[in-house]
Amino acid sequence: MPMLLYLFYLLYMLLPFRLQKTVSLIELVPPETAKTFGTIFPYLGVLELCALMIAGVQWIRRGFKLYKSDYTFFVYIGISISSIAYVCLRQVWGGHVENWECEIVFIVRLCALYFLFISLSLSRISLEKMLFRALTFLFVAYLILYTCGIRNENMFGNIYDRMNAPGLEVTSTGYLAGVLMCGGISLARGKWRFLMGSVGMVSLLIAGSRAACTISGVVILIDIVLRCKKNRLIFALVFYMLVICVVGVLVSQGMYRGIPLFNRFNNEDNEKIVQTDPIADMSVLMQYEHAWRTNITFWSPPQSLLERLLAWHVGTSILLELRGEPVGSDWAVQSRLVEAGFPSHTHSVLLQSFIKYGFLAFVIWIVIVRGLWSGMKTGSPYIGPLLVLVMGGLVDYWFFVDKAAFVFFALMKLNDKWILESRNLLDTRNTGKY
Repeated sequence: MPMLLYLFYLLYMLLPFRLQKTVSLIELVPPETAKTFGTIFPYLGVLELCALMIAGVQWIRRGFKLYKSDYTFFVYIGISISSIAYVCLRQVWGGHVENWECEIVFIVRLCALYFLFISLSLSRISLEKMLFRALTFLFVAYLILYTCGIRNENMFGNIYDRMNAPGLEVTSTGYLAGVLMCGGISLARGKWRFLMGSVGMVSLLIAGSRAACTISGVVILIDIVLRCKKNRLIFALVFYMLVICVVGVLVSQGMYRGIPLFNRFNNEDNEKIVQTDPIADMSVLMQYEHAWRTNITFWSPPQSLLERLLAWHVGTSILLELRGEPVGSDWAVQSRLVEAGFPSHTHSVLLQSFIKYGFLAFVIWIVIVRGLWSGMKTGSPYIGPLLVLVMGGLVDYWFFVDKAAFVFFALMKLNDKWILESRNLLDTRNTGKY
């Protein structure tokens, strides 16, 4: 039975979203304002139903013992449901009509995958291994598909020359590759360390996410400094700098053809983006770029950075206009951004969470920061992968993909479990009872 659960979990993690859609039972039609950057998977199907049934059976057998260190996840679910309830009541009272239905679908999909993962705790394999092995298999499949040239846009949702991992989109592909690479360095041992680190690194190059690559590199450098022994630190730092120098030479000499990340660092795909990206020819972007280059002459950032700055500017304006009221869903945020002349997401999990959940977002961020701080103090090995997602959430928005959100909450559970066990061990030593 545990092996069947594990295989079903792997199937859930590895299926592309188009194949999942073929077994869907309920599907929402996204509004025009959300078709490009809205929730990617607005449907529920057989996989979610089976996962919830399995989780229900395990809960009947074990009760709440399965959920000892899951308060970060349940706090988020409570905040999300509360914001949706507020939006529904406001809509009944004649307020602004929001697209809150997609958030219900997102919550159900997230709960189905998360509860299925928790049910695997009954097997002999640890949850940590199950999480990172599933990520490893996911990106091994990603590399095989990329190497074989199988880049079906209808199946994987590719944009530009960047290929998505099955069931993910561009941004979340880059950040989960960074999570896998950091996990291989800080968690794995032996052959799994090499496999996870190398698969994560190559996947990160193919995903082409500059922010994810930069943040992952910084996190790995911090991990090297904190974890290496003094006699090995100098060699680790020399090797790290050697890798950076090799990458720099490749980019400077143009020896990067076919590698999406290097192409994007060298801005070779700007012309292609201008031709295909709905943001690139928007008048609001042109006005913003003209104002920036007229008033700030000492620095001329690339257009991609200007787009991100504009996203934060428009998102902050919407946040101030709402005055702490939640809108309840990503589709609702998308609609308001389109009304403001910027057809994208906010490029920030932090900013978009405050627009979606209003003042309630403070609660979830306090819980997250508290968990990270406690994990750092107790030496949690999950801090590195978590920092990739949290730091990335300051400058990117990857949270509208349920698999990416699941990985974040699974890491928070493992981190909270580590903190709880560390405190219990400390209390045992202080009392002298073993």
